[in-house]
Amino acid sequence: MTKTGKSLARSAAELVGIIAVALGLALAIQAFVVKPYEIPSGSMLPTLHLGQRILVDRVGTHFADPKVGDIYVFHPPKSETCADPHAGQNANGQTAGRACDVAQTSESGDTINATALAADICRRS
Repeated sequence: MTKTGKSLARSAAELVGIIAVALGLALAIQAFVVKPYEIPSGSMLPTLHLGQRILVDRVGTHFADPKVGDIYVFHPPKSETCADPHAGQNANGQTAGRACDVAQTSESGDTINATALAADICRRS
């Protein structure tokens, strides 16, 4: 094999190695750090729109308590029909309050424990 042939083979091997490392890093990041999702329905309007893409933090939820307004992506219970967990579908929801909070909605706006929210998060039909 000529010197050019060895150089070409070495370059090809290096390229394959770089692609393998990049693919491994991408899979590890999605599995443990952050994962992209597409919003499948209009259930989160007006906060999230149909087809909008979001990145979900997989680490932060282990170190902080949920706050009002936080959005979560989860696998729905098997008894629910909103999404099929066996088909890889996920559901999303927005935290409206904590245990024992009193949430109210009216034409003048939404409140939790009689404190007005900065934005209406309760969906009106």
